[in-house]
Amino acid sequence: MGNTEKNILIVLNGLFVIISLLITFFGVWILCDDKSLEKLHLDSLSDYNGLYGTLAIIIGITSIIVHFLGILGAYRGSSILLKIYAGILIAGVIMGFLQTMTSLSSLNVKSVTNFEALYRNDSADTLAGMNSLQKMFECCGYKRPEDVHTSGGYPWSCCGIENQICTVPLYKEGCLRKVKRVLTNIVVGSLVVKVIGILIHVVCIFAALRLASKVVEKMAATPVYVKMF
Repeated sequence: MGNTEKNILIVLNGLFVIISLLITFFGVWILCDDKSLEKLHLDSLSDYNGLYGTLAIIIGITSIIVHFLGILGAYRGSSILLKIYAGILIAGVIMGFLQTMTSLSSLNVKSVTNFEALYRNDSADTLAGMNSLQKMFECCGYKRPEDVHTSGGYPWSCCGIENQICTVPLYKEGCLRKVKRVLTNIVVGSLVVKVIGILIHVVCIFAALRLASKVVEKMAATPVYVKMF
C-alpha cells in the first residue's frame, strides 16, 4: 500500500524533525547564553537574545509537531492524519511562496544599506554606530577608507585593534560595497534555502495525498466482515 510514498514521507519528515530539533536547541542556547549572539559576531542583535531565542524555539517545536504528524500518518496509514498534515503543509507552502516573492521584489538592498548618516557628523552615537558597523563587516569608511581619515589617523574599527587608531587601515574596502555584498549574499542564500524547502514540502504534499487516496481505496475495497476484525 503505497510503500514508495510511505518511505518518502518517513525519510523526508524524519530529516525535518532532526533539523527542527537543532533549531530548538539553538533557541535554548540563545536564551541560556547572554553572549551567544556576540559569539556569532552578531553584536548588534545581542539586545534581543530573548526574542530570537523564543522565536527559534517556537518555530522548532511547531515544525517538530507538523513533521511528526506526517511520519505518524504515513506509518499508521491514516488518511485523516495524512490529509491534516497535507493541509498544514499547503498553507505553509503558500505562505512561504508569498514571502519568497516579497523577498525577490525587495532584493535590492539599497534601503538596508542607507547608513550614510553615520559618516556625516561626529556625535558620540553616530561614531559608536560607525565603529560597530565597521568592526562587524570589517570595512573602513563609507565608500573608501579615506572617508574617515583624520590628522590622527584612522578610527580603531578600521585597524582591527580595539580603541587604537592607526596610520594604515587593516580593512581596505569601503562599507557601502562590503555591506551590500554581504547582505545580497545573505538574501540570495536564504531564498535558495526557502525554494528548496518549498519544493521538498510540495513533494511531501503529493506523497501524503497520494498515500491517503490509496488508503481510502483499500478501505473501500475491503469487505465489511473483514473491516469488523
